[in-house]
Amino acid sequence: MSGRILNGDDFDLITGYVHVEGSRIVEIEERSNVKPDDCEASGIVMPALINAHTHLADSVIKDVPYSSLDTLVKPPYGLKHRALREAALDVLVEAMHHSLLDAFITGTTMLADFREGGIYGINALRTAMDLVKQVRVMILGRLNDGLDYIVEDEIDTILDVAPGLGVSGRGVV
Repeated sequence: MSGRILNGDDFDLITGYVHVEGSRIVEIEERSNVKPDDCEASGIVMPALINAHTHLADSVIKDVPYSSLDTLVKPPYGLKHRALREAALDVLVEAMHHSLLDAFITGTTMLADFREGGIYGINALRTAMDLVKQVRVMILGRLNDGLDYIVEDEIDTILDVAPGLGVSGRGVV
């Protein structure tokens, strides 16, 4: 593949070729003599993006009026947590499905998602993930449906189905 390429740790913009074998980049070669007509790619060839902090289910309440962070996201009674508890499963899955599609369309292929709702929320996300195979998601399970006390059995149950935990930074005081 030839064209303009974001290359290296500093994302230098170069013109050249990307040599791919299978699904792996094996070489990036800078060539100043590549002409636009020779390019197989339009735009810029670049690595896929990674978003290391998402809350995909929050898509169920996009574009809500802002008052304060606490009234929006503080567990367990912030707008977000109330909406997640009240959302029907199909509505929740559809919202996460659309957010995964948005990620893919805009070049993001890996996410780490802080998944509220315990096992129910994790399973809803897995259903949405089945619909968008192009985006990989590391699920970080959240405890107690937005409550910030820890129940040891719930930790074990979540870690049986998710690779990690995502503990809230906006705790109940």
